[in-house]
Amino acid sequence: MSLAITFRSELLKTKRTSAIYLTVLGALIVPAIKLDELLTVTEPLAKMYTYPWEFYYKNGLHIVMGLLLPFYMILMTTLLTQIEYRNNTWKQVFSSPQSEFMVFLGKFLSLQLLIVSFLLLNAVLLFVVILLVNVIDPQLGLMSQSFDWQHLIKTLGKTLLLSTTVSSIQFWMSLRFRNFILPLAIGITLWFVGLMFIFEYKTLSKEWFPYSYLMMLVFPDYAHLHGTLLLNALLFTGVFLLIGFFDFKRRKGKV
Repeated sequence: MSLAITFRSELLKTKRTSAIYLTVLGALIVPAIKLDELLTVTEPLAKMYTYPWEFYYKNGLHIVMGLLLPFYMILMTTLLTQIEYRNNTWKQVFSSPQSEFMVFLGKFLSLQLLIVSFLLLNAVLLFVVILLVNVIDPQLGLMSQSFDWQHLIKTLGKTLLLSTTVSSIQFWMSLRFRNFILPLAIGITLWFVGLMFIFEYKTLSKEWFPYSYLMMLVFPDYAHLHGTLLLNALLFTGVFLLIGFFDFKRRKGKV
């Protein structure tokens, strides 16, 4: 069975879960908060007159990157990998004409597609919010303001690459443990530890702790480490995918 068929099969499974609804509803959170803030608070609106695109679009996206995206990945990884456990269908999956590698890769790629969709949907909705505010208050003149699209694309690309590290770790743990609470609790704990490394323990080498990467991408103080973070992300992603696959293959008869 080809990867395309396996990938399509995994996507069809997500339709029977709340994955799509969580992706859409999760992507509405920050844009809705920003829209309410723009329409009800005077101080942020005053800042928009100074540098509208840079302040509000990047500020909203940074909240998504540093806080909402990690939590979404932890939750979504647990949800997708629990489909077979919850329905007791692992034996049916392994009896189908597809290799363990195809099953593993297809499921991981379906997770990545949801993550990409979540991030891009946030970016689009934040853009819509800014345009809506410009319609309400034409004095902002957003259409006459320049916007650095190249920087935005680079930021989104870095975000997606760094996010694969956390998603690969969570993917392995979620396949490893039948109890969904364990990988969920471990992921949230590591996420909080990553935040503490950023805000409390600033002298530690955070470039070796993947759960800090997305927040480090947000703050300009860590701009000089972006190259190191991207290389480490590739390394960690490869290592944990290999660990996850061989552990998944070894436990084939136990799931």
